[in-house]
Amino acid sequence: MLRIPVQDAIDSAFKRAQEASNEERDRLSMSSIADTCERALWYDFRWATTRDYSGRMHRKMDSGNVTEDRMVEWLRLAGYDVLNVNPFARNPKKQFGGEWSGILGGHTDGFIRGGISDDHGAFLDDWHLLEIKCVISAKYTYDDDNYEVPSGNRDPIKHPTAGGNAPDITGKFWQFKKKGVQKVERKYYGQMQCYMGLSAEIETASGKPYWEKWGLDKPLTRALFIGYNADVEVIHAEIVEYDPKWWKAAKLRTMRIARATVPPDRIAATGLYPPCSFCVHVEHCQKTDHMNVNCRTCKHSKLMLAGDKGNFGKRHVWLCSLHKSGCGDFTACGEYDAIQEKIEF
Repeated sequence: MLRIPVQDAIDSAFKRAQEASNEERDRLSMSSIADTCERALWYDFRWATTRDYSGRMHRKMDSGNVTEDRMVEWLRLAGYDVLNVNPFARNPKKQFGGEWSGILGGHTDGFIRGGISDDHGAFLDDWHLLEIKCVISAKYTYDDDNYEVPSGNRDPIKHPTAGGNAPDITGKFWQFKKKGVQKVERKYYGQMQCYMGLSAEIETASGKPYWEKWGLDKPLTRALFIGYNADVEVIHAEIVEYDPKWWKAAKLRTMRIARATVPPDRIAATGLYPPCSFCVHVEHCQKTDHMNVNCRTCKHSKLMLAGDKGNFGKRHVWLCSLHKSGCGDFTACGEYDAIQEKIEF
């Protein structure tokens, strides 16, 4: 058998294409603001390290985008009204999006209501936020060509001896079915709470609330979370109720991270175990490598939020306290002085 490294060629091409189109985010993301580690979020906001994803990870994210499009088609086939394309959006995928105070933002998968009214009980009277995630059956990790094969990839209830092996029910998808998204993945749950909370906020440029800007008839109070298991073609769907406390906590956390002048504390002493072992910042965080050199990692930079004294705009701005000017394109000057991280013993 003659093997050729087609995967390597594809992964290299994916990585080059994605790196050419990548831009640093100017704000914190609603998709990650509920994540466990505030230190990682601070690194993101300050552009402290470079997100160096593998080609396989880029392919995985691309597959997720394709899955979202397919799921929308299936939902429409089932009689649902789905809003997932905003003709006025500037982002490449034309998603509905929004931001809070210019430092927290993101884009939704869309909004959904209706359905074929029958005895399934799946009809949605009002508009719901729609969040779609592609989730695997089993809990395993890849390391190049050496990976752990999942012990089973069939529904453990219907196929208790799938493939001759004991089924692996530790995977996130089966945990969603058993416990619900709130208990299994707080990041997804918090993301939905943010978008629902944002729907009632006033959009500063137009003076309209986001629900009106998005073409809805009132603020969102419920979300439909869909977890799709492509391994066995099983769909998990659940309703998530809006909890204002989560939205308030997200805004407070955003302000705390944005105003922090040094990285928050680590959540673990080493980076050997999840979630640290999966974090893109683990090399810098645990091995004290230098942060990327730019104005955001310089101790002379100062963040001024909308509404702060001296900031008369509607967005946050970065100022250099040494040169008494704006930071421009964030290219560090000759007086760059790196932020000193807290020493932990």
